[in-house]
Amino acid sequence: MSTGGVKYNFKEMVRLAVILAIFAGMAAAALTWTNQKTAGVIEERQQQELARTLQVVLPDAEQFVEVEKEGAKFYVGKKAGKEVGVVIQAEGSGYGGPVKLLVGVTMEGRIVAVAITDLLETPGIGTKVNDDSFLGQFIGKNTGDPVTLGQDINAISGATISSRAVTSAVKNALTRFGVAFLGQEAPQDDVIDITKLADGTYLGEGQGFQSKIKVAVRVEGGRIVDIDILSHGDTPGISDAAFNTVPEAIIAKQSVEVDAASGATFSSQGIMEAVKNALASEPTAGPVPAEPKEPEKPAIDISKLKDGRYEGEAKGFLSTVRVAVTVSGGKITSVEVLSHGDTQGIADNAVSKIPGAIVASQSIDVDVVSGATGTSKGIIEAVRAALSSEPKTVDKPTPLPGPVSYKDGTYEGEGKGFGGTIRVSVTVSGGKITRVEVLAHSETPGISDKAIEQIPAAIVSAQSAEVDAVSGATFTSKGIKDAVTDALSRAR
Repeated sequence: MSTGGVKYNFKEMVRLAVILAIFAGMAAAALTWTNQKTAGVIEERQQQELARTLQVVLPDAEQFVEVEKEGAKFYVGKKAGKEVGVVIQAEGSGYGGPVKLLVGVTMEGRIVAVAITDLLETPGIGTKVNDDSFLGQFIGKNTGDPVTLGQDINAISGATISSRAVTSAVKNALTRFGVAFLGQEAPQDDVIDITKLADGTYLGEGQGFQSKIKVAVRVEGGRIVDIDILSHGDTPGISDAAFNTVPEAIIAKQSVEVDAASGATFSSQGIMEAVKNALASEPTAGPVPAEPKEPEKPAIDISKLKDGRYEGEAKGFLSTVRVAVTVSGGKITSVEVLSHGDTQGIADNAVSKIPGAIVASQSIDVDVVSGATGTSKGIIEAVRAALSSEPKTVDKPTPLPGPVSYKDGTYEGEGKGFGGTIRVSVTVSGGKITRVEVLAHSETPGISDKAIEQIPAAIVSAQSAEVDAVSGATFTSKGIKDAVTDALSRAR
């Protein structure tokens, strides 16, 4: 058989296909054999790791026996044949995913230890639930204690969801132990019979994503007729879906158990919890009290400010935000975020946009960035604090006379940036600047990067240190330009 001058040998094709099939079969067999051999090893190692963890949460036990009671699995610890405690597996819903843990309790139901076995929370924030300072709060708790966030357990600042996940998991573990080993009755869900509620307005609050959510629920004729969100601090844009749909769903269903809004689970749960707590309370007498409004802050007349650099700080979402504001000729010429500890990725949008918006509008009253409200407000308030303080003088670099012909060679110079001395090398060839390189600096990573990348190239292109500063990295830009000026002073 031939096609277009190319000949095909049918027998050869069959032979190659058979060989390929044989090799594929051998590979599959080898893989199956490997899996069979390693599966036992992997399972054995997992059992060894589990045994070590069980020993950590119940150190008095010498051996553990797996038992099943009331449809749940428990590990009963024994010493000299006597039961000394039980280890319970539990799981909570965290910000990054399931938080899995083991809870060790005595046979009387007192917690001995809590160990987290699986944690996907935000590093440095949610992962703090694994610290002894947080887990230690559960030691000594028993089935009669509330084990409730805000009552006998304190949440980690900035990690409420992670804290709640661990707390609910521990409480659930204690509940299951009490039912299975102490004969306690399983708790019944508090079902509220709305038809029997007195007419009136009920107030309540629940824990949202970032803050408490306060609601007012109006009941008339045994029905919920209105739900008003009085206040919340959850992120605009992200939480909007929950506030737009969950109250309406509760009214339509006449039940607090409704589906959470997609993408806003924790805000949705906070609203449902707030409504449930409201309906479990007594109705208010008279009008619903309005939330206190923040006093208006005095306006700042930028046109009357002295030239100089102003520095200030304010509370962001998770940390203090520090800024530097440069004023020249009665105008804000730059706003630079010097430092902050807010979540990377979430805060970045605010750090990159708010300073430019303030400069463009020549006003502090700018819109916050959706999804980064806390950081946005922190930057705005830090700028307000800066402009309310006394300015620092701004050193103006001595401009190079131009055009200038330089001696060929490589020269080093220094300038003062925001974090310290910036050292550069400048290469001159044929009387022209051909290369500028930043050799050393102590500037803030992430904030100074653009200036370090762009200013040297701009100087080479302009054949002068008099180039525009990079927005958001004004002081780093100035330090590089001053260092180049210093280096070129030796090349003349």
